Amino acid sequence: IYYNFSCIKQENLLVIREIGVQVSTVYFNGRQKNLFIDRSLIKAIVISEGFKSFKVFSYLAFIVKDQQKMTLAFEYLFPRLDDLLRIYHETRALVLPQNFEEKF
Repeated sequence: IYYNFSCIKQENLLVIREIGVQVSTVYFNGRQKNLFIDRSLIKAIVISEGFKSFKVFSYLAFIVKDQQKMTLAFEYLFPRLDDLLRIYHETRALVLPQNFEEKF
């Protein structure tokens, strides 16, 4: 019997008002990976679309200063678009309040 112990158990996005965000991944084997992004380094928060195995999915990402790639909020699990929109609006209001001009 073979078990893949690198499977993802959960992913978390912790948003701290005007401080930054922490992206966490918890694996079934108990390992945890955390990444903190300071608010001053976040240039933008975006929802974009990608595809994998002929499926289209939406994802939430942070554009970070001096990085070539976007940092995904949820790298392995893909919440539905309506959930991503709610997360996007709340995250943007807390992390980038001076740029928050959208009405919802």
